[in-house]
Amino acid sequence: MHQRPESEFLRETRSQLQAASPDLFIDAAAQGIVILHVDGTVLRANPAFAQIFGYTAEELAGRYLDELIVPAEKIAESREFRKAALRGPHATISTQRRHRKGGLLEVSISGAPIIAEGSTIGSILLYRDVTDQRTLEHQVLESQKMEAIGRLVGTVSHDFNNLLTAIMVYCGLVKENLSHGDPARQHAEEIFAAAEQGSELVRQLLSIARQKQLEPTLVSIADVIADLGDMLQRLIGEDIVMEIATDTESGLVEVDRSQLQQAVLNLALNARDAMPTGGHLTIRSTTFQYGENNEHHLPAGDYVVLSIEDTGVGMDPATRAHIFEPFFSTKPQGKGTGLGLASVHAIVSQAGGHIRVTSALGHGSSFHLYFPRATSVTRKQEFVGIQHEPLHVSGNETVLLVEDQDRVRAGIAEALRHGGYKVLAARHGEEALRLSHEHADDIHLLLTDMVMPGLGGDQLAEQILHSRPEIKIMFMSGYNLRPSRLLLQGSTVFAEKPLKSAVLLRSVRELLDRVA
Repeated sequence: MHQRPESEFLRETRSQLQAASPDLFIDAAAQGIVILHVDGTVLRANPAFAQIFGYTAEELAGRYLDELIVPAEKIAESREFRKAALRGPHATISTQRRHRKGGLLEVSISGAPIIAEGSTIGSILLYRDVTDQRTLEHQVLESQKMEAIGRLVGTVSHDFNNLLTAIMVYCGLVKENLSHGDPARQHAEEIFAAAEQGSELVRQLLSIARQKQLEPTLVSIADVIADLGDMLQRLIGEDIVMEIATDTESGLVEVDRSQLQQAVLNLALNARDAMPTGGHLTIRSTTFQYGENNEHHLPAGDYVVLSIEDTGVGMDPATRAHIFEPFFSTKPQGKGTGLGLASVHAIVSQAGGHIRVTSALGHGSSFHLYFPRATSVTRKQEFVGIQHEPLHVSGNETVLLVEDQDRVRAGIAEALRHGGYKVLAARHGEEALRLSHEHADDIHLLLTDMVMPGLGGDQLAEQILHSRPEIKIMFMSGYNLRPSRLLLQGSTVFAEKPLKSAVLLRSVRELLDRVA
């Protein structure tokens, strides 16, 4: 191939580069470069190196590198690395080094010997600041971990909710056959209460795993704190004195109850970790009215304020500025995800609330959660009404029940029959289709689990609707799902496991009586 003649300019610049001092190339490099004597003192550092660690080249020259940028716990590691670089042909390491202002940087270091006349006279080290890259990698790993935890929690919760459904349904049947003075009824009620606590635990797990959809209701913060009291004391330990001072007349707020519980638990656990040698934890609720241009810059209105205060180690201003950022944590590696306070912030924000934090090193921390106070009397009455278990409601219609768990299917079928309903029970979708085809009379309701081997609940419902367009449909699942477009129809509802027999019967009755 014919080579184009080199211009005068190119020939001149090529000669200049060939004659240039190596310092020209070192100074132009984007990576930090330092040349060390065999004893570890700095002979030369380029501008990039000085910028990475916050020094000037003059401040670095003649100083021992270990004294300047190596954390005390990394000194031995640094010496071994320099020895490896002097031996050659090259050495690499990923580690931490200290910035002049004290912060730690994640760095990747490559080293090689400098040889003159057959003797090693020093080493050249190349530094690359990978702090941002490591942070991003850590966030990705944390995200993947949370996703994996979420999948695991979802699966376990589904199975656990099935077990709780069987317990609750059979307990409900037992209670109905026992008089109020019978000791056996009290035992059944204790079992039922324990199952309810288990269902609340599942809801909290689903909340952590972000598999629970928000269901805002009118909630009394004082009641939530009272319900959590025993659990909180067990979590924080005996060396921390807990004081609860809630105003039962402070009114209601509109928030997802399980999410609020999770926020309180997260803040209490953070307070516990801030008091490793014991201390005092105060949880209080009060009511405040704020006008325009108030000191906390809140929108004018009435607020219920939940305050969680500890006497722990406290935080400096720099830490306070980042506490609500996802993955930010002051805890040692592996001791926290950095998601606790971020989730608290999200929960409060989604409820239309605000957070104010006060803290100082050595003087503890106070978190104040401001929730707009609900003012609708009608909604308050609705809220109070749903706290009581619904009355037993019977019927005589035919229900096609589809549930792949034998114990759960048997319990629900028994509850339905106890309520007067005729039950066709199927173990899976294919058997349900066969029963529907063989049954000559009306089937008024399809009650089906959503997640089953083979034909899923929504697919089953769509097929049965082709032959029985008037049938009502109730989906149920131990997963927190709202899965089917059929839910947009007035003849379809979703029931979240675990199911109580009385609630199930009421829901069935309401759906059957509903005009589509």
